[in-house]
Amino acid sequence: MSERARRAIGPGARPFAAACVGLILAGAAAAAAETRPDCLDENRPVTLSGIVRERRLDAKSLREFPAVSRAPFHVLELDRPVCFNGSFSEAVLPDVRSVHVFFLDKSKVQLLRRYDNRRVSVRFINLFEGHTAHHMRPVVGAVESVTPLGTKR
Repeated sequence: MSERARRAIGPGARPFAAACVGLILAGAAAAAAETRPDCLDENRPVTLSGIVRERRLDAKSLREFPAVSRAPFHVLELDRPVCFNGSFSEAVLPDVRSVHVFFLDKSKVQLLRRYDNRRVSVRFINLFEGHTAHHMRPVVGAVESVTPLGTKR
């Protein structure tokens, strides 16, 4: 750096820059993801129970999100609310009452239709925080298996 440039920056520039970097790093550490040990975590298998229901978007929602599929989707309305450690928002979702459920193997979607409006136990491969218009609930789960628990409601 030339002598002229050093004089323009001034003698306190290096300590000031170091202080700025320190503040940025401290802020990043303070903004680390909030989690709770009693909450469900992403990317872990879990079994939840509730009533599975087929849903469709209404016309207003389809106008608002035209790229979203018109196909029906399925939701598991949980027997009991759960809390979930979200990694997308880096926050705890404290009162999750339903999960958008899907099968990775599309041929198994008929299982969800078969148990529509029935109480079931769902074994999830993993759960994750919804973060696009295609995710119809704050928590989304990839289904491994569905077991009926009771009669139709």
